[in-house]
Amino acid sequence: MHKKAFILLSVLILLSIFSCNKSERNMLEKEILFSIPLGKLADEIDYFQRDNLQFSPDNDLYMKKGFFYISNGRSGKFMKFNSYGDILTLIYNPNRNPYPAELMARDSDDSNVNRQVIPWQFNSPGSIAVTDDDIYIVDKVALNRQVKDHGVLMDRNILHFNALGEYQNFIGLEGVGGQPFPYIENIWVRNDSELIVLFRTRNREDESWFVNWYSVNGNLRYSVEIREDMIPMPEGETDLIISLDNIIPDLNRYELYLKLSYFRKDKNSSSENINIIEVFGGTLDFNVEESKWHNWSRLPEHMINADNKEIDSPYSLIGSIDNYLLFMSLGENNTYNLLIKDGNGRFVQERSLDIGAFSVINKKFYLSDQGILNGIIYTDQEAIVMWWRTDKLFLNGRIDG
Repeated sequence: MHKKAFILLSVLILLSIFSCNKSERNMLEKEILFSIPLGKLADEIDYFQRDNLQFSPDNDLYMKKGFFYISNGRSGKFMKFNSYGDILTLIYNPNRNPYPAELMARDSDDSNVNRQVIPWQFNSPGSIAVTDDDIYIVDKVALNRQVKDHGVLMDRNILHFNALGEYQNFIGLEGVGGQPFPYIENIWVRNDSELIVLFRTRNREDESWFVNWYSVNGNLRYSVEIREDMIPMPEGETDLIISLDNIIPDLNRYELYLKLSYFRKDKNSSSENINIIEVFGGTLDFNVEESKWHNWSRLPEHMINADNKEIDSPYSLIGSIDNYLLFMSLGENNTYNLLIKDGNGRFVQERSLDIGAFSVINKKFYLSDQGILNGIIYTDQEAIVMWWRTDKLFLNGRIDG
């Protein structure tokens, strides 16, 4: 009896050790790089709407070659940091920020730090994209330039600066100098420096997503409209309701990746009370040059425990790199689940990401063109910049298991 109990205890210990080791092996280590204090000074960030202390959404993060670019809509400014948190460039609205005297006078331990401080009349800078030579910043236009077209408010432009922070021109809907965009969801720069813009038109009766490509000279090359009623059903399905959650472009090809949620009416619904239930999530690709849908793939379920109940935590599409797609979903205990899908529709990697024991007000994740996953975590005191070296999961275009 004692021998059996000892064997059983040994098996349980081994299983526990194996489980811990597996969990640790699947955890992708984060690195906290620097933090930006909440405030109004030059190297601080302000992300609250003061009337009711709601989070102000016009902020963005972009990383390229170890430099971090951050927009702050509330303060009307754009900042460039190195990976140690030294501010290198500040483009700021002088009507909404104090003169950065302390920044101009500050010494740095790094002799290579050469600060640039440039005034500019930002309204509410949001999404940003950066190349070696160019900086693109989405901003609201002045009230006298905003227009309404069929009930859709057109109030965004993309400001183009060079790498020194000098203004070049602005890109509107038709290209350089064009009329304002509707609300812009995101912007990217392809590996050949073409600008990609994702925007949406909304009114009471209709909604469309658009993706525009602009040449390096700012000329409109492609414009693709995607409506939910245009998206084909998965094979074998006829009665699903399709919800388009996000669109991510390929940065090498004229290809779009769509993240979709699928719903259907609950069979137990009455004629007065119709219940809609989520069925599953999936992705679908669209080839722009051939105007062709292809490569549909179903996303796996991800269940977590919340308040002693098991609930579904759906995946969000974060980015694409070298024909791979990266998805994230909320995990348990301040973690996220990372899922990687290859170009053949296979899910080839799954990892856990630790966020840390912060009181998170908001957050944003961004996949750099080097394949590094970056995050900015907003708390009630500071914005914390961190990364996870997801690029190490990719070796010569193949997943490193």
